[in-house]
Amino acid sequence: MRYRYQRGVNHLSGSSLRKTAGQAQPGRKPSHQKGFTLIELLVVISIIALLISILLPALRSARETALGIKSLSNLRQIGIANHNYLNDHDGYFTAHEAWYLNGGFSGPKPSGSPARSHWPDHLIGYCPEPEAFLSPLLTPEEINSGFQKPYAIDEWSEYTHGGYGYNLHYLGYAHGTYGFNARLVGDIKVPSSTVLIGDTAGARKGGTVDPPGASYAIDPPLPSVDLGAKRGTYYHGGTSETPSPGPYDWLWRAYPAPRNNGKPGFVFCDGHAAIMDITQIDDSDGDGTRDNGFWNGYGSAVKR
Repeated sequence: MRYRYQRGVNHLSGSSLRKTAGQAQPGRKPSHQKGFTLIELLVVISIIALLISILLPALRSARETALGIKSLSNLRQIGIANHNYLNDHDGYFTAHEAWYLNGGFSGPKPSGSPARSHWPDHLIGYCPEPEAFLSPLLTPEEINSGFQKPYAIDEWSEYTHGGYGYNLHYLGYAHGTYGFNARLVGDIKVPSSTVLIGDTAGARKGGTVDPPGASYAIDPPLPSVDLGAKRGTYYHGGTSETPSPGPYDWLWRAYPAPRNNGKPGFVFCDGHAAIMDITQIDDSDGDGTRDNGFWNGYGSAVKR
């Protein structure tokens, strides 16, 4: 039998074909894939952990900055509310506290079952945001300790206020036993340098109250004597206090709280808000001695 060669026909034997098929073809990659080794996984995890450690402080700082801006915005809103209140009350500042019953406020305690009101209750009607009177910088400890209080007014009772203290010594001390109720705006000679409201750490009544109370009050560095309330003591008593800056070892004074990036925030009687170091707000003339120049309405380091 004759065998003819034909072009294009594979003349290899079956065994040769099988051997050739089993060999890798030029230009083709193996079909199997290589996985990560344990060392490679550990390296990736380490890099992720490093990135997190770098980013978290920046995110925390950004959050604190945002809350600080929000707090200053709250204080500005309170300043506007105070301005509107003054226009409606013949230029008198609000008293720091009163009694609320049947839709009205009273200095003397009325009969019945009145609720104790504080200056946020008196100004809330002049502010579109009830949350403006609650500091966004309160710590979880302060929140859990009752440092925030519900409004006395029925309409706003679902909201709370706290963390901002009123300069009650020189603007609106409520108790008539000291011969003073509220001060006229015309008595404030330097409104741009007179504290209206500020971040407060509260008062401790000589160290007997822990956590602190009076989340609505703030004391000047020295008790008022001849001006305003003429208390002669801090809001909760006492005449001497630890030196500024406090408030970590304070006893009597309702101290400014350094919540806003390490400093307390304030709104002044002209409506502008700013953060200031406690040593600065407590020493208006910068001579190293505490004075009430930023509190008494005169800008005087001598007047109390």
